[in-house]
Amino acid sequence: MADVVVVGGGVGGLAAALRLRAAGHAVRVLERRPALGGKLDVRVRHGFTFDTGPSLLTLPGLMDELFRVAGTRLTANLNASMTANQVEDILQTAFLNSAFALDIVVERFVGTDGVVFVVYFQGVLRDTRGGPGAPFFNVQIDGTPGATTVKVDSLMDGIQYFGLEQLDINMGAGVDVVNVQGTTAVTSIRTDATTNSVPMDRIETIYVSSDADLDRNLQGNLLAGGQNNFDLLSGNLENILGRLDIDAGQGRNRIWISDESDTTGDTATITDQPVAPSVGGIVSEINITGLSPAPIGFRANGQSNGTGGNFAGGVTIWTGRDGDTITIDGTHNRPTAINPAGTPMRTVTTVNRLSGDDRVTEIARMMGGSAAGEKALDSARELLDRTPQLHRARTGAKGESESPRRKRKS
Repeated sequence: MADVVVVGGGVGGLAAALRLRAAGHAVRVLERRPALGGKLDVRVRHGFTFDTGPSLLTLPGLMDELFRVAGTRLTANLNASMTANQVEDILQTAFLNSAFALDIVVERFVGTDGVVFVVYFQGVLRDTRGGPGAPFFNVQIDGTPGATTVKVDSLMDGIQYFGLEQLDINMGAGVDVVNVQGTTAVTSIRTDATTNSVPMDRIETIYVSSDADLDRNLQGNLLAGGQNNFDLLSGNLENILGRLDIDAGQGRNRIWISDESDTTGDTATITDQPVAPSVGGIVSEINITGLSPAPIGFRANGQSNGTGGNFAGGVTIWTGRDGDTITIDGTHNRPTAINPAGTPMRTVTTVNRLSGDDRVTEIARMMGGSAAGEKALDSARELLDRTPQLHRARTGAKGESESPRRKRKS
C-alpha cells in the first residue's frame, strides 16, 4: 500500500482518488477551494443559482462504473410493484450509500395515472436553506418498449396532491389568476377569502382545462378595447375527477372552461338550478355536468349599489370535437353591475362548438316564456339545427376542417 497525494479535487482528481482508495492505497486530496467538484459547482447570487460548468451527464455508464468501484451505485433498479419502503431503501443506498439514512422519504399511491411514487428529498439532500438538493434524478425503462411508460414530474409551482378526499383553497386579497388542470379530491376554491373588494377595473381570472397554465403576462390585457393576446383555451376536462366549485367572491371576474380537445361526444347540462352545497360549503349559481367526469360549479357575491361580484369579464365554455348535446337553461347574470365609469356591465356567456354535430336542446327558460321569447327560441333552434350541415358544407363530408384553427395559450 502506498501513500498517494492527489492535487486538485475536480472530477478527474476525485475519480483518481476513488480508484486508488478502492485499490487499497492511502489517499489525500488537496484542493485550494472550499468545495470539491471543480467545474461541477454552483454559485448563488441575489437569490439566483448558476451552474459553473456542464449540468448534462452524457455518459452515465462511466460514472456508474466509477461509483461501483467505490462500493456504491449511481443507478438503481426499480419496478412499479415495489413498496414505498423498498424504493426508499434503494434510493438512499444509491444517493447516500446507506439504506438506513433518513434523507429520502417515499410514498406510494395507485390512481388513475397508474402507480405514483412521491419522493421527498430532505436533510443533506434538501434544496432549501443552503442545501445542495439531489444532483439529478433520471428514469430509464428496461424491457419491451411501449409496454411501460414512466414520467418524472417535479413540483415547481402550484398544488399537487395525492390521496386527498377534500381540498379547500382560500386565496388572499389582490387580483388572482387561478389555473385548474385537474382534480381528484372534492375541491372548493375561494378567490377572495378576505373581505377586501377587488376593484371593477381589475379582472380576476379562472381557467379550467388540462392546458390551463397562464399568468398575468400570458393572458394579456383583459379590459375592453385592450384584449390583445389569445382567444382559445386548449385542452380538455377529462382530469376533473372530483367535484369542482369556485367562489369568485367580490369584484369583476372571468372564467374559461375548455373541453376543446376531447374527441368523445358528451351530453352536458349548463343550469342555474340550485344543487346541494359542496362539502366545502360553496353553493354554486351555475352548475355544469357532463362535460367532465365530475361536476363544475361557480358563483360570485351578490350585487348591490355597484359593489359585490360578477362575471362581467366573460363566461366562455368550449365543447369537444365530437357530437355533443348541450342543454342550457340558465346563465350567470348581474343586471345591477356597474363599472367605474358608472355604466352597466353585462355578463356574456359564450359556448363555443367545434367540428362535431353538436346540439343545444333547451334554452326556453332563459327567454322568460314570453311570446317574443318563444319566437326567438324557434329562430335559435332553427339556426342550431342548420349549423352542423352548414359546417359540413364548408369543411367537407367528414365534418372536420382541413386546417383547423387552434391558437394555443402561447
